Amino acid sequence: MTSLTELILVFLDIFAVFILAASTLIAFMRGFIREALTLVTISVALAATYYGAPHLQPVMNAWLGVTEGSNDKLFDVIPMTLVSLALSHGSIFIVLLVILSISSHFIAEFVKSIGLGAIDRSLGALFGLIRGIILLAILYLPFHFILDQNTKDGWFGSSKTHVYLEKTSQAMIKIVPDGWIEKRFVKAEKVAIEHKEEIQGAREKLQALDLLQKMSDEDREKLMGLQENVDMDKLQSDGYSDEFRQQLDSLIEENSEDMPVNE
Repeated sequence: MTSLTELILVFLDIFAVFILAASTLIAFMRGFIREALTLVTISVALAATYYGAPHLQPVMNAWLGVTEGSNDKLFDVIPMTLVSLALSHGSIFIVLLVILSISSHFIAEFVKSIGLGAIDRSLGALFGLIRGIILLAILYLPFHFILDQNTKDGWFGSSKTHVYLEKTSQAMIKIVPDGWIEKRFVKAEKVAIEHKEEIQGAREKLQALDLLQKMSDEDREKLMGLQENVDMDKLQSDGYSDEFRQQLDSLIEENSEDMPVNE
């Protein structure tokens, strides 16, 4: 009987073949010129958005009445600073994408009208195959960085496509400047840790508020007495102290038996 791991690897191989076939077929139907122009259109729109949005955002802030340090929110949910940021980036990207897409359509139709359809489709199929290979390599890159070689051999050893994905990923890494990927991973890890700490602090505060609502008057007075001995400025910047957490946990344990259970 085929093991579950081998079955998963078979599905992964089928998925890889499907991506290659779909990318090749789509590019063959659309033609090389249309596919290449689409890639150029998206690349130009993204680059223009990246470099142009910071210059447009002050104008967008003025239109929306957003000032530095403003806490205004759209529908009392979305910060207006985020709305301004999204509109600055989105407007540039969408406008350029529409304009360049229309231009690309006319260019592709012109190429088709002069009788280069067969060559265009053949080159399109080759372009689609290369695009599919690159896409699969990008999807495989996290495994390439996170796992060591022995682990990868153990996980993907019987896969028919693994060796090609590994070689393609290695070739792509050589193109990337030294240290660029490592810096991005370190930055992403720092952001993840910061958000984890923020979420944990918010969860603790919500639990404390919920506990206050369920506490008896006597226990609530005890908790208020504990808070009087806490440096509130330090509490806001560093979160709850270990001593305060221990005392709060003891109150939770005392009240947990008396709390009603929601069914």
